[in-house]
Amino acid sequence: MGVLCRFTQLVTLGVAMFCGLGSAGAAGLPPVPDTPPPVAELRMPDRFLLISGQVSLGEHFDPFIKQVYAADAPYSVGLRGTVLFGERFGFGLGGEFQNRQGTGVAPSNQAAPTVMIWEIPIYIEVHLRMLLWKTQVAVPYLRTGLDGVVWWENFFVDGLKYEVRGLKWGAHIAGGVQLRLPFPEINQPGRLIGDPVLDDIYLHVEGWARSADNFGTSPLDLSSAGVAVGITLLM
Repeated sequence: MGVLCRFTQLVTLGVAMFCGLGSAGAAGLPPVPDTPPPVAELRMPDRFLLISGQVSLGEHFDPFIKQVYAADAPYSVGLRGTVLFGERFGFGLGGEFQNRQGTGVAPSNQAAPTVMIWEIPIYIEVHLRMLLWKTQVAVPYLRTGLDGVVWWENFFVDGLKYEVRGLKWGAHIAGGVQLRLPFPEINQPGRLIGDPVLDDIYLHVEGWARSADNFGTSPLDLSSAGVAVGITLLM
């Protein structure tokens, strides 16, 4: 009888110790949440940068320029960047490059010299976009600013090469439309996790005009006007 009582006490003590250890272990575990943690929300903030590249077709106003260079290579290439505020207003910086070859004017007893001219307009400008909603297909725009046109001209007389160069100040204005291209991989909301760099791609078409004659105080006039087509990236 004494042995049975002793065995019963040992079993009771073992059960109590096991239950105590189980309670202590459960107390050390982190609480199980009732609801899963919230998923981070994907947001598409307003873009702040336009990068545009284009090819322009233009014509100079000065009769001498038109006589010497006629219709040879009347195109130029350009690149500009614009910092935007709310995707509607911005400040930009850009430049263009043009190279043309023509036939100079010479006395009747001399051969007409071959001439080449380089023009590099560099400009600052303000940019206005008529953007009413984010997925707008056609976005009209207007840009205008101040220009400095770096130029130099080479010509050959009696086998000798001569060069003249200078800097013309002026202004420009341009207006056109940016046509949003349908690229699903970048146009669809929620296409990527995080914040993609490129938001939209546009095909832009514009008309432009530039005054480059030191605001009317110099005889050499590099003023011109024309049309342009190019690609604009909204980033």
